[in-house]
Amino acid sequence: MSEYLTHPFVQGLGVGLLLAVLIWISGMIQRRRIKQEMRTIKEQLQLKMELDAEATADRKKQNERLRERVSNLQTSIQSLRDKPGRRELELLHIYDRALQKMFQTAPGFAAAWQTNLETAESEFVSYRKGVIPFIRRVIRPSSTGLLKPGGDSE
Repeated sequence: MSEYLTHPFVQGLGVGLLLAVLIWISGMIQRRRIKQEMRTIKEQLQLKMELDAEATADRKKQNERLRERVSNLQTSIQSLRDKPGRRELELLHIYDRALQKMFQTAPGFAAAWQTNLETAESEFVSYRKGVIPFIRRVIRPSSTGLLKPGGDSE
């Protein structure tokens, strides 16, 4: 048997088999390491996907809350615009600007305007304090000279 072991073919075959076994063991070790790395990468990827999903869900919830808040604010703005007296104030500002422009452009307008304004103010004061308001509150006629059609200005 020693004769066979000393033969160069058997020795070459033995060295070749030994190298093949070492390469096979090295491949198994690398395969195990690669599988472990893949497991780690899969776990990290799964964790990242879960975190991204949570972040996306949180952003969607926050976006929905902000949309609802914007809608509520728009509703509030609209209701504030429609509050009683708001339109009248806007109309008052428009008339005030128109009067300022008329004072600047029409030379005789200021004097006539002042006279008519004082007359209207005195009529309104007498309307609020006199017998006519008492009668109107008691009788409530449908049309009056000092009131606009459709009701009392109080």
